This record gives sequence, C-alpha cells and structure tokens, in this order.
Amino acid sequence: MEKRTTIATDTDISNDDGQVAELEYSDEEPNLVPVFMEHEEGKAFLKELSNEILSDRDEAWSSCDEMREKRKTQWDLFTGKIPKRKKEYEDMARVGLTVLLESVSRLQSRACAELFGDWSSVFAAVPLGPDDVEKAELISLHQNWQIVYKIQDFPRQMQRGLLHFYLFGDVMADSYWDPKRRSNRHEILTMDDFIIPFAAVSTMPDLSDCPYRIKLIRMYVHSLEAMRGIWYGIDDVIDRKSPSWIGEPELEMARENAKNIGIAIDEITKAPHTILQYEGWKKLPKQNRQRFIQAFVDNSTGTIMQLSIFEEVPWDEVIRYDMQNDELANYRQAKREYNLSMDMLLQQKQDIQRNPESSVLDIMDATSPNTLPPVAPAWMKNPDDDEETPVPKKTEPVHMFSHQVCIESLSGVYGIGYGSIVAPYNIAANQLLTQYIDSASLGNCNPLLTTDEVSFKNGYKIGPMVINQVSGLSGQPISEHIMRMNPGQANPQLRELIDMLLAKGEASIQSPDVLSGEPGKSGETWRGQNTRLEQATKLLSVSTRQFAWFVEQLGRNNARLNSYFMDDEEIFMVNNHMAGQTQYTIDKKLYQRDYSVRISSDMKYTSTAQKIMDAEKILQMALQVPQLQANPSFIYKAIKEYLVAMGKNDLVAFLGPEPPPPTSPAIQPPVPPPPTGPVASPGM
Repeated sequence: MEKRTTIATDTDISNDDGQVAELEYSDEEPNLVPVFMEHEEGKAFLKELSNEILSDRDEAWSSCDEMREKRKTQWDLFTGKIPKRKKEYEDMARVGLTVLLESVSRLQSRACAELFGDWSSVFAAVPLGPDDVEKAELISLHQNWQIVYKIQDFPRQMQRGLLHFYLFGDVMADSYWDPKRRSNRHEILTMDDFIIPFAAVSTMPDLSDCPYRIKLIRMYVHSLEAMRGIWYGIDDVIDRKSPSWIGEPELEMARENAKNIGIAIDEITKAPHTILQYEGWKKLPKQNRQRFIQAFVDNSTGTIMQLSIFEEVPWDEVIRYDMQNDELANYRQAKREYNLSMDMLLQQKQDIQRNPESSVLDIMDATSPNTLPPVAPAWMKNPDDDEETPVPKKTEPVHMFSHQVCIESLSGVYGIGYGSIVAPYNIAANQLLTQYIDSASLGNCNPLLTTDEVSFKNGYKIGPMVINQVSGLSGQPISEHIMRMNPGQANPQLRELIDMLLAKGEASIQSPDVLSGEPGKSGETWRGQNTRLEQATKLLSVSTRQFAWFVEQLGRNNARLNSYFMDDEEIFMVNNHMAGQTQYTIDKKLYQRDYSVRISSDMKYTSTAQKIMDAEKILQMALQVPQLQANPSFIYKAIKEYLVAMGKNDLVAFLGPEPPPPTSPAIQPPVPPPPTGPVASPGM
C-alpha cells in the first residue's frame, strides 16, 4: 500500500461537500509539482523551495570563483594559449611552451591504453557466492557489450574524464537514463556543469556525504518538448525570451576554450535553456524529517518543473521484508493449527471424563499433545499480538553521481591534479623564453639615440639597399649626433633555466619522453630504458588505480540503471574467443541485487613484449616440468595465455573446450627419508 502524506490548510480548494480538501501525495509520486500546484499551500512551498535552490546555487557557485580562475589558467596553458603582449612589445614574437600539454597527455594516453586496451573486457562482476558465478559472468558480458555498442559515447566520456582527472585533480560524472536515446548515460561534468557546496571532508565516491549537488543541464527547445507529460510547465519555459550565451556566466571554461580556438561565443544568438538538476535534503510539507529530493528547475525563472522524493528501497531490504512476511504467515498458520489441535485434545479430555469407565491413565494418554507450540520468528517483539507485522521497508537516497580524486586532499571535496604541479614550471619557462626572445629581438633592431637636430626625411628604415637621409645637420659629423644602442646578446643562462624547468616539470609527475615512445639516451641499454619506464609507471599505476575506482563506480551505477529501465529480457551478441559470435539472453531480475564490480586490467603497465615473454616462460615451464606435463588443464591455460598475450584471440577457439582441473595435486610433497639412526627394539 502506498504511503500518503496529507496536510490540511484554510486556503486549499474545497470538495463537493464544501469541506476543505487535503493536500495528499504519495512518496512514490513521479512528479509532485502538479499535485502541489492545485493547493495554495503547495504553491507557497514550491516558491519557497525555488528560492532556496537558487540561493544554494549562487552561494556554492560564488565560493568557487578562485578555484575556477585557477583552473582556467591551467586550461589556457594546456591548450597553448599565449597571453597578449604589452603595447610596446606587441610586434615581438609571442611564444609558449607545451610542457603541461605534453606531460598530462602522456599520462592520459598511457592510463587509457592500460584501462581500456581491451574494450570487450573492461568490467568484471564479482559473484556474491558460488551460486552466482554464472550470473556474474553473464552480467560482465552484458555490461561490456553495453559500453561498446549501446552507450555510444562511453569511450569519449572516459577520455574526457581522464583528462579532467589528471589536469585538475578530480573527475565527476552523472549516471542517468536517457529516454530519447533509450540507453544509460555516464556524463563527465566540468566546472561549468556542476555545483557543489564546500564540505570539511568528502571521501564518498557517490558524494553521499555532501548536503546537495546541482548539475547544469543545457537543453534546446526540441529536448524540452520531449519532456511534455513528464515535466510541469514546459510551455511556459519555452515561450519565454530565448536564452543567449551572453547571459550564461556559468560557461566560463567553455567561453575561455572558445576564445582559445577562435570562436566568438557571444556572437551566437541561439543558445540552449539552462535547467538545474538539484539533489539534496529538504523537508516537504507534513513530513516528520528531511527527505532526499530531486528537482528540475529553470535557471532563469526559478520555475520548478519536476519534484520527487529521490529514494528507493534497497534490494536486501526487499528480501528482508518479503522473508519476514513469509515467516509471519507460516507462524500464524502453525499457530492456528496448534490451537486447533489443542481444542480437539480438550474436547477429547472432556468426553473421556464423562465416561465412568475411563481411568486416569486413559485420560492422560488421550490428552497428551503430540506437537510442540510453534516458535515465533526472532524479529517479533510480541508473538501474542495478532496485529504485529514486519518493520516497513526502509528507503535510502539514490546517489547516481560518481567522484574520484587524483591526489587526495586532506580537506574539502576537490583533489589536487598534476596541472597544479606542472603549471608553475610552464609559466616560469614561458616567461624565461619570452625574455630570451625579447633580448634577441632587441639586439637585432639596431635602436638609435639622436639629438634634437637630427631628423630622417622618410623615416628610419632597415633593409637591403635602404638609404636613410638625415636633415638638420649643416656640415657636422653625423656620428656626433647619432649613436647606435646595443642592448647586448640574449643571456644563454636563460636557456639553461628553461631546460631545467622542463626537466623539473617532467620529473615532478614522472612523465618523461620515454612514456610516449621516445628512444633512450645515447648508449643507454635496453635494461636501462626499461628501468626508467618502470620508474615512471610506478607512480602512474597508483593514479590509474584511483581512476579505476571511479570507473567501477560507474559500473555499479550502470547495473542499477539496468535494474530500473532495462527490458525484462534483452538479447545481445558477444564475440566470444571460445565460441565465436555468441548470442546471450539476460534477465532484468539479475540486476535487482548488488554485484561488486572491478576493472579487469591488472594496471601493471607491462609492455606487450614483456607480456609475451612472461607467457612464453610459463608455457616452457609447462612443457618441461614432468609433473606439469601430465596436467592438461595447466598446459591448456598456459597456451591460452600465450595466444592472448600475442593478440591471437581468434586461435583460442581452436583449442577446444577447457579440460577439467586435476582432482589431486599435480606436484606431490616429497616422501621423507627413512631414519638413519639405531632403531629401538619393542622391548626397550
């Protein structure tokens, strides 16, 4: 039965009997706005809620002004934007080094290759027990199929996420169902798309330890029209004045990026509407506690188009409630049968007592109960209370946002990125290089110092066969009135400082040229180059593990979305290495319980050559050790791993079915040697 929440007011509409109607709504109502708009009390609440949401937006946005300015500076360096020169230097060269771009892109590319090198095996569902092994394997196949074929932008979203992760220090995403495309979506959010308040500490990967969060959704008219019947007041939002990019101060990063690539965003007249997706804790009318709500609000007018209690009953709570209901039904049935048997025994006792020929033993034998009274379930407080029922199903907030940091910060929500480490080196190197080029430019300009009597008829020019005529001198030596200024050559120490800053920038985040495939130094051995590569990837493997936790959170969110919106059954095709193209059918019910999701990559950053070498060593061991030669399952595994390492997955199918593992250990423990000392006789 749905839970109803009611509130009576003096200004509410009246029913047919002339009595004041009550504001009634269900916790499961998909949109509370139409219900609230029918009552004055509901209208007043929506207006108050709108003001609170807009106030939360302004407060959280303005508190991050300095952080956004810092990130804009890092983004300018990353995209190679060269700042304008002062007027007196505007004709000189404008240069900028790409230290930040090179360092971060190397890390991003290596991490992407490690995590998503094999898109057919990104996610792996971990079974809850031995009975769930086949189910977990089916879920793994289905989710990997989804992120490749069903969620078409997932690979690009992960590229965006890795860039944001390494450059700025954290990555955020919103997982939701897209009714237009009829698929799950996992959208990476930038500082232009997401607002979150300050928190002393936030470490939960789903942001559940933050009081609220606001996502900025930009929707054109056709997207808003598609929400008719779902959102309230769509036409009022569409009919208002068309929005413009000029009135969107939240698009600071997008505006800066547009300038960097030469797009005048303020000259574009048509722009999307900005909708606020608010999720947080608010107290609704007649509720005895704050509830976790979701609201969609027009950013310009504050119109609330959708409001719902964004909570759900977890799967284990559903199982608990259903199990206790079954226990209660069984207990009451057993109790009724036991009471009925007791009544029958009592009747037999009375009948025997009326018979004068019955003895005491006859009465005892006839009235002894054959069954014990039923035992009440452990959760029941008063077994004799026929009205007692299981505790109602408890709801929990739905958290579909994901967040992870690159370098952990000891306070606040946001992390620390490599952009904060390399950007100062990049800025200093740019300044030094500018000074070096300015010195060289001034040294080649041949500036002159003249007296007031000297003037050039056609202006002073420098070039081949150029003649500069001087006037104002009457027979006086020109050298006495004109002096050439010599600013001097550019200081070569500036180049040394630039090289030092470049090396420091690479070394600070372990992103040397070797990560991008650059050859080793002159005379460097293969082992030495591999050592440098291993040292560089040690740090990278830790940060990649951080991002892998973020992707695993997306996998859990994807499974939750499947439990809500997937068809009851879905058929999908997978290119199975063992059986070729294989068709599978998955049931929606499989997703209605939690599965732990992990990333399949080992994140050791082992090269292909090293993987082949390691697999070959195992295969040689299997073929040379006598005990392993008699173990066909081990040999099968070794050959399969060798083919996979070489990238010959198509040959795995020709190995046939995998043989069962041996029932006894392949290598028996050694037999202890017989004793060598004197043996005592039995009589001693």
